Amino acid sequence: MHKKINQPLKESKNDLNNKVNVILIGAAGHQGKEYFKLLKEKYNFEALIDSDFETLNKVYDSNEYLLLQDIKDLKQNIDFEIAIICLPHYLHKEVTLPLISLKKTIIKEKPLAINSLDIKDYINTMKKCSNSKLFTIVQRNFNPSFTYAKNNLNKIGKIYNFSYEYELNFENETMGWRGEFNKSFGGVLIDMGYHILDIIFKFFNSLISASAVNSFCYNNMKKEGLEDSINIIMLFKNDISGVVNLNRHSHIKKEIFTIRGEKGVIEILPSQYTIYDRKGNIILNYKNTKTQEEMKISMFDYYIKNK
Repeated sequence: MHKKINQPLKESKNDLNNKVNVILIGAAGHQGKEYFKLLKEKYNFEALIDSDFETLNKVYDSNEYLLLQDIKDLKQNIDFEIAIICLPHYLHKEVTLPLISLKKTIIKEKPLAINSLDIKDYINTMKKCSNSKLFTIVQRNFNPSFTYAKNNLNKIGKIYNFSYEYELNFENETMGWRGEFNKSFGGVLIDMGYHILDIIFKFFNSLISASAVNSFCYNNMKKEGLEDSINIIMLFKNDISGVVNLNRHSHIKKEIFTIRGEKGVIEILPSQYTIYDRKGNIILNYKNTKTQEEMKISMFDYYIKNK
């Protein structure tokens, strides 16, 4: 049952300022609030939607924004081009499919889907609604440290090996929907690894094989089948091998992507990348001067430009 909406429909402001009209689903959650704050001056938010209607009304001014409890409450005369989805994994499909049917552009938090059947449903629906587009948010593609380093791979010669270490320093056990398999559908691999595998596949094509070993910091996570740590061994075309190590419960937060070639090594951090020769001399060092906010805005601008 959905709470009755008594608010009057607000007219679109798009004709006045030529901003893109957006709706935000999951607006009362942490990620939704972050994106709203980041984008509110850049885009028109025609509706803010969250099943937690009480929190939604506490966070946002109902006199300024149309607040809804469900996408089913959207009226036909609400004009929007873009839907941003910030929901737990298990809720994505039930929201995404109707928006595809409306022929809208959807920008959603990871993952694209929780299984191959959901992907087929997306594809089949999009074939019927050819004007719809679906993007999954992956932020490292818009970080200059990664994009510029990729352009300089030739400086280290033929690549033969890589490693990607990504650790977080969460002190306590994972709770909430991420701590339940039937809501998250995976542990660190789907949560942290989604971003890391995306950037690895941007650097190296044609995966030949992969294997992995899970481990668990907490018994409850083991019972749920939600790994706290995972080690992945990968083999790509041209004899490029590598390892990916992901962990939620380290003593420090750390992220480093190391690529080894016959002439040297590239070390990539979100804040910079450095190229070394085989003797350890620095050949090139680049420091990323963009803020997290600037990179996220670049990401949304790209998705919306290509809507």
